[in-house]
Amino acid sequence: MRIVTSHLSRVAVLILILVIGLSNCNVPATPTSGNLPTTPPETMPTTPRETTPIIADPTPTTSSASAPLAPTEDVGGVQELLFSAPDGRWRIRYPGDRLGQESLGNDLTIFISADRGTFAAVDSFVAEGDAFGNTGENLRNRARDTLERIYGRPVIEEDIIASPPEPWATGISFTTERGSRGVALYRQPGRGQGDYQVYGFLYGYKTASEADALPMLQAIQATLEMEEATP
Repeated sequence: MRIVTSHLSRVAVLILILVIGLSNCNVPATPTSGNLPTTPPETMPTTPRETTPIIADPTPTTSSASAPLAPTEDVGGVQELLFSAPDGRWRIRYPGDRLGQESLGNDLTIFISADRGTFAAVDSFVAEGDAFGNTGENLRNRARDTLERIYGRPVIEEDIIASPPEPWATGISFTTERGSRGVALYRQPGRGQGDYQVYGFLYGYKTASEADALPMLQAIQATLEMEEATP
């Protein structure tokens, strides 16, 4: 017990000496807000932040289904362009100052006005067999499906064209809920010789512009040249 007491006494003495020594030291006072240095802080250099657009501008593309156009021809003061199908099976002329050419897949080429109200289109593909059938209904179904692709919704069928002018085999006339009307004509001329190529010519226009648009579209139709199988 004495050892513990003697040891604690020595510790107490040492602590007292340490406290006295510290009180005699000149410790600098902590600066207050009144005597803080007035040197301005360093200004951090600013680097402009790079911004990434939320949506990047799309890169213009050219459809692989498009074919080179022939030089422009002036026919009666109208700028005509010749479009040839990539497979060489058809070609057509159209007024380049009124319609622009677009491809809606490898089978469907459309010539459409800037206001998207007037168009002519050529549908060309190889069927698996006889697409005409007994009455031409298979071709008319193709016409309905193609018009839905173009307009984005089913059209209103007005009539079946059972006996269209040569060289067409069948077709339909139609209207739309938004005031358009038009015709779709189809043929499969080589089916008897085992050539199952199908051709369709479709056009549509706003009813209010019929006097101007219809003659133009019928003139385009008259320039369509289609390759046919040799008997």
